[in-house]
Amino acid sequence: MKSVQPYLTFRGNCQEALNFYQNCFGGQIKNKDTYEGKEIDIPGDYRNKLQHAELEGKGIHIMAYDAAPDTPLTEGNQVQLSVD
Repeated sequence: MKSVQPYLTFRGNCQEALNFYQNCFGGQIKNKDTYEGKEIDIPGDYRNKLQHAELEGKGIHIMAYDAAPDTPLTEGNQVQLSVD
């Protein structure tokens, strides 16, 4: 069976968004990885933001991350799709 997983981009509020989606759909937030300890030029207050995380549950798999502050984002173009 084919599946599609969205990969959502956020500007610092990824954890809050995943909490909201978990509240709506259930599932578990997994594979959380922050910018802490990474050798990347990023402000100190951004180090606790999510570099990657996933929400997995019955019939749902959402991947998401907080884009680095200097990453240009186009409004409305913050969803990528992965097809298995």
